[in-house]
Amino acid sequence: MKYLNLSTILLVIPLYSLSQIDIKTPTGVDIYYEVDNTIMDAGERAACWAYYDSMINVNGWNADIKANGSYKYNCHAYAWHMSDGGDTVRIPNVSDVEKYFSGDRATYEEVDHMNYYSKIYYNGAAHSARADTADLSYVWSKWGSAVLVRHAPNHCPYENYSKEYYDLIIDDSPNSVAKGCATDVTTLDINNNWSGIKV
Repeated sequence: MKYLNLSTILLVIPLYSLSQIDIKTPTGVDIYYEVDNTIMDAGERAACWAYYDSMINVNGWNADIKANGSYKYNCHAYAWHMSDGGDTVRIPNVSDVEKYFSGDRATYEEVDHMNYYSKIYYNGAAHSARADTADLSYVWSKWGSAVLVRHAPNHCPYENYSKEYYDLIIDDSPNSVAKGCATDVTTLDINNNWSGIKV
């Protein structure tokens, strides 16, 4: 019979538990996520950058690559979670993205145009972006496992979509609002929704 070394078990258990996080919308709805700690090597990053830089130039897109490729996060996680200060994760399912703006505990509501701090859902392309907080002629989005790009809203490698714009639901206007949080803040479960791991 084989026995595991007790010191190995005691080392692994705390490491495993430290890696566990809960992700919720600001109104406390659970979001399914994945953690992918695969490191994209230097060759992959260089190839990824070159490919999308070429695509931007060939198509004449108004776009600038801002960060290299990474398996650690995707467009949905970046737009809806990480850009508000959340953990570096992947949100793979559109059904989880929809929890932010549908159902009884929605945090965002659809509006007819992009505003500062808006989230943008590319319906039909299963893609998400966030508004550029300094210039509404741009959005920021992660292109799959590839690069993070600041681009004109239609200058991206996605097709056959309609853009939907979402803003925080605000019932009352308090003196201050928690980062990434809808109001009335007293009705929300916002504790520990965004802990500060950044890319």
